[in-house]
Amino acid sequence: FWLYVSEKRRINRMLSEKARLIESQMLITEAQRKKEEIANQEKNKLFSLIAHDLRGPIGSLAMTLGMLQDGDIEEQEFRPMLPGLKATVDNLYETTDNLLKWAFSQMDGKSSIRGLVDLAIVIKNVAELLKDHAAQKGINLQTTSSANLMIMADLDQVEIVVRNLVSNAIKFSPFESVVSMEGQTEHNEAVVRVMDQGSGLPADVIWNIEQKQFSQPAFGTAGERGTGLGLILCKEFVEANGGRLNAQGNTPNGTIMILFFPLA
Repeated sequence: FWLYVSEKRRINRMLSEKARLIESQMLITEAQRKKEEIANQEKNKLFSLIAHDLRGPIGSLAMTLGMLQDGDIEEQEFRPMLPGLKATVDNLYETTDNLLKWAFSQMDGKSSIRGLVDLAIVIKNVAELLKDHAAQKGINLQTTSSANLMIMADLDQVEIVVRNLVSNAIKFSPFESVVSMEGQTEHNEAVVRVMDQGSGLPADVIWNIEQKQFSQPAFGTAGERGTGLGLILCKEFVEANGGRLNAQGNTPNGTIMILFFPLA
């Protein structure tokens, strides 16, 4: 009889334990489902915003070119429009490029192809690439780099990150101001700081970056429209290469974006 009672208790304990495991798994599954649902809602919201951002400027550009083709605009009238049209095309290119790279980062099986990367060269290349863009707003683009900034990372992804951060700094900086990039080593890490003299990042935007969530569109100092996708892309690519991204948006003199990577 006691053997029967003991066996029954053992079986009941086993059943109770299995029930707890099943309940725990169900809770985890439900939490994961809610997380994916929120992520999908965020993505849908992003695509709606980007569709709006692309459709309007493309339609305006097509209308202007159509008027030029039909002779409704004289050449002397069209020439003053060229700087604005170029800015529109540049913004469309940046948005589309970020969208494609972000979409690729979401694909299953994606991976970073790591190799030795010299961050000093990355900083130099990005400055060369964006110097004309900065000059259009009279912004002085400054760079300083120390030696031994070698890291193991995906070169393309690191360049995308630094380029996006500097492009954002230019976008939200006042005319005739300064944007600077600094590369140095700190405690066995390579550190890159991108600093501007803009109005700074609001606390909710910084929180969204940390959580990889999309912020409401914002306008640059020349009316450039930003979707916030670039910062999400930066966060994902930095973490994919073993690094960290820190945003300091409430500084007295603008925003500081800081990248940390382990030294090679």
